[in-house]
Amino acid sequence: MKKTLSIILTIILIISIIGNITLYLQLNKVNSNNQDLNNFIVEIQDSISDLENQLSDLQQQLSDSTTKNEELQENNDSLQSELEQLQSEVEFLKSIEPMSVTMYALEDCDTYSKPDESSDKVTTVEKSASLHVTGRTSNDWYRVTWGNGVVYIKASLLSDKKPTAPTNTEGTKTNNNGGSTDSTTNNTSDLEKQFQDIIQQMGGGHAKYGGTGGWSDI
Repeated sequence: MKKTLSIILTIILIISIIGNITLYLQLNKVNSNNQDLNNFIVEIQDSISDLENQLSDLQQQLSDSTTKNEELQENNDSLQSELEQLQSEVEFLKSIEPMSVTMYALEDCDTYSKPDESSDKVTTVEKSASLHVTGRTSNDWYRVTWGNGVVYIKASLLSDKKPTAPTNTEGTKTNNNGGSTDSTTNNTSDLEKQFQDIIQQMGGGHAKYGGTGGWSDI
């Protein structure tokens, strides 16, 4: 009986030891799995960090690319605007009727950088100035050579005939010999004669008109 009980206790002890060993092995396995899991988590975190860095680089490259695209677009717009201006200038030059004549200013007149009074004023040409005209625009302006370039003057202000200076006939009249005399001098002589007659009638002497100095006795 005691022997049987001892055997049973021994078996129970062996079973208990085996169970403890199994539990220990399981715990070790779990710890090992946990360690593997921790290592895996660390690897994932490292991968996430690398992906974040790559994403940041891509965003920076995208930003740089956007800036470059904007600069390229601005340059393209600027070039397009210059091209349109050049095309407009070419069309304008084609519309000018070519000519090569000498013309004269009918009066003092302003010159402009374009055939439009709202454009920049270049200079003023004096009356009777001789000008080399190289073309006429559709809105009646002459293209004129000026220095190393050209200016534009209204067509109504130029003529192919040089204007003559006006003759000053005021205060003159023709005498019997075909010459001219100053009417002011004649008027003064008449006035002096009348005054002399008055002095004589009053029993006085003679007086003479001295121009700006007035009358004086002689």
